[in-house]
Amino acid sequence: TKPALSTMVEDYYLFVIEKFETASSAEKLLAQHGGTLAQTLRFERKPLSPDSQTEALSQRISYYQDDLVLLDWNAAIIYDADYEDTLNVLELLNVELLEARYVDAQLDQKLEEYARLIRQPKEKAIPFRNPYAKAIQDLAELRIESALLSERVENALKLIGNQYLARLHDLAAQRFNLQEWERQIKQKLDVASEFYQLLNDRVHTAQSYTLEWIVIILILVEVIMGFLRH
Repeated sequence: TKPALSTMVEDYYLFVIEKFETASSAEKLLAQHGGTLAQTLRFERKPLSPDSQTEALSQRISYYQDDLVLLDWNAAIIYDADYEDTLNVLELLNVELLEARYVDAQLDQKLEEYARLIRQPKEKAIPFRNPYAKAIQDLAELRIESALLSERVENALKLIGNQYLARLHDLAAQRFNLQEWERQIKQKLDVASEFYQLLNDRVHTAQSYTLEWIVIILILVEVIMGFLRH
């Protein structure tokens, strides 16, 4: 397939607080401004209920007493003067999520195409020609793309090389439901593999049938030629 830029985008907002005029611990910041922080994460103008605040602020992590990262699906709040590594990890997570969304969307499209192929009348198979070669090739490419996605996630964790940042990565992955995306991709790949097997079986059956007739015709020709020689 010819490489092309995807039109899919992933918006994610980061609110960075480097410091306050008066130093504040993460615990104090949450106690005094938890409602405002939750409201900011959810982009809400009205104050959230206590339950909604608790849920919005549930995914958080700190390394020192005076730093804090609050994670949500569409945004994160970083309270830290040294925030570059945190930004890099969250950027990496968003790339992984975007790749997962892209592969998932491609699988949805291909599964619809495979379903149409299965419902279509069987094509006449020609020996050594597979009328479903394009569909099978596309599936193989998607399987490779999915495998590379999983490998990149694993390699990224190895490259992080920092226990705190690795924990941040895991926490953000939970918030982004990245494992659920990967589970759905695997499930759809399994369905696509079944379509692949059906199409392959259909082709092999048709080609075997055609080859049998070719063999019969060749035998008849040989017999007729034998009679003609005599």
